Amino acid sequence: MKKTQLVLDVAGVLITNFSPAFWHDTTRANGITFGELKLLFATEIRKPLWTGQMSEEAFWNWLAGYCPVEPKELKTILFNNLHTMPAFDLVPEWSVQTDIHLLSNHRSEWLQMLLDPIRPYLASVTISSDEGCCKPDLPIYHIVASKLDEGKSTIYVDDQAKNLRPAEELSWSTVLADPEGQWIKLVQKKLQEMDTYII
Repeated sequence: MKKTQLVLDVAGVLITNFSPAFWHDTTRANGITFGELKLLFATEIRKPLWTGQMSEEAFWNWLAGYCPVEPKELKTILFNNLHTMPAFDLVPEWSVQTDIHLLSNHRSEWLQMLLDPIRPYLASVTISSDEGCCKPDLPIYHIVASKLDEGKSTIYVDDQAKNLRPAEELSWSTVLADPEGQWIKLVQKKLQEMDTYII
């Protein structure tokens, strides 16, 4: 019997984030710097993009306004920089021990094909662009909580500390995912300590 549920962020945990290579590739032919473009993204469009208020086409057009690259090429650059991370391959194994739920600030259009190989092992998938809200705002955590079993302990993994605080308000155990992947050992230890699977 499974006694816990594992809620995983996607970007920075299972799939690579918008990598420096993506930002560098999009700015390589223009005067704008990598840091400047990231700041513009955060201040101008981050929330509309992740909550679905901005269309995917509008995002590519916004980005093309700062970079002399056609939207179609920008999309290719993005997908060339999205890769699975080591924990992705552990999802089938972990699903034997614990119910696995995903919670991500992302675009469902960009994640659909990437997540297809592990969908059979997932209890639920919550993507901000489908829900109209995003982390670290509490409503999206409540959406995930509505899909959880109240009788089971919950472990939440995210690569940004600010996204852990709302989870802690819901009494979830939290783990900060580090770039080196040491968090995987911590999660495995927590699963063992919680005696998650009993035959």
